[in-house]
Amino acid sequence: MRRWAPWAGYAALLAVNLVGTASGNLVLQWISKPLLMPYLLVYTILVGGTARPTARWIHNGLFFATIADIALQIPGTPTFMLGIAFFAAMQVCFIAAYLRLGALRRLREDLWTRLWIPLAYLAVWAALNLALGGEFGDLRIPIAVYSLLLVTMAATASLLGARVGIGGALFLISDAMIGLGVAHLGFTGRDVAVMLTYGAAQALIVDGWLVRTSTMTPERSP
Repeated sequence: MRRWAPWAGYAALLAVNLVGTASGNLVLQWISKPLLMPYLLVYTILVGGTARPTARWIHNGLFFATIADIALQIPGTPTFMLGIAFFAAMQVCFIAAYLRLGALRRLREDLWTRLWIPLAYLAVWAALNLALGGEFGDLRIPIAVYSLLLVTMAATASLLGARVGIGGALFLISDAMIGLGVAHLGFTGRDVAVMLTYGAAQALIVDGWLVRTSTMTPERSP
């Protein structure tokens, strides 16, 4: 099987969701969105197995993202908070994976060249929360905590290579657009842009992880 074939299936599933999102077709959205992360989860297991370094963290992260996606499909503050909680769990899993893969070691090896990356992400976190925090109301603290995990994930991802790094950056862009919506600062096509950047982000993160760990020694079971 050609390497791109499974990604064609993922792209088709994402395209269905984008059509449903653009047209406001809830049936298409409900059919497609809850399947995106399970698709990637199955793909990582079939292609990479369960013995690759940090596999358990990536698999758990995709599982948590699946629950978060379903929760965010349901309108209301409680389900929005549930979605944030499970996406926070996903971010923790991805951060753990990147740290195990040597993100901090790479930072220490070339500190003065790479230090600007986490500092830039920290500045973005502070700027967004200062600018929009007043519009979040009771969600201000949960969003600040979640977004700190998000920029930490994006920063550590960037230390592992371009593919994973771009995935982390796109994830931040996607969630920032969700934040604009919560702050009542939406724009035409925002929902489509959110799903496009989110779908691309997760694909790049997964593919980058598979490529990076393809030649690494599998972890020993504890």
